[in-house]
Amino acid sequence: MSLLILQPILIRKKRLDIHRLLGKGSYLLIPLIFISIVLLTHSRLPHQGQLTDDHLVGTFNSVKDLVVLAVAFFIALKYVKDYQLHARGMIVTGLAFIEPAFIRFTLRVISDPMMAYVATILTVYAVIIYLIYLERKQASARWVFPLVLALYMIAHGMVISEVVYLPFWRDCVTWFAGLPLTT
Repeated sequence: MSLLILQPILIRKKRLDIHRLLGKGSYLLIPLIFISIVLLTHSRLPHQGQLTDDHLVGTFNSVKDLVVLAVAFFIALKYVKDYQLHARGMIVTGLAFIEPAFIRFTLRVISDPMMAYVATILTVYAVIIYLIYLERKQASARWVFPLVLALYMIAHGMVISEVVYLPFWRDCVTWFAGLPLTT
């Protein structure tokens, strides 16, 4: 998160050399973040025994977070020369980091897990819709936020419609839990 905050400050101060150097550091940082999310998700699963619905939803949310992060970072990298697309990719990268933390905060404020989940979803949607509104007059690069909104809506719709409880997903999570990644 510090890197995401520092990078635009460096641009504003015309320190593109440092901005680019730190940006290249993210090529190492993002894979390490991916690995840590995978290992953290794995460590929360029972390695022997029955998976609960919470395990299925939690693992799905981790996968969703990784997909959103991967899409956002890919956009930022692919369009590094197009500052509008690059900046939007980095904004979405930040959102991908904030959403999981926000759900944990919301769970502390709202004791009902489903209500906390819905409150988080609505907040994320409100932020993305506001970003779409802000860029409504832009001539280009307007597709990033609608794409991310669609990704979130599909993923959240799968959780709410209970697709994550289907045998296929249970089998995937059971297989993942059985891997010798963490103890």
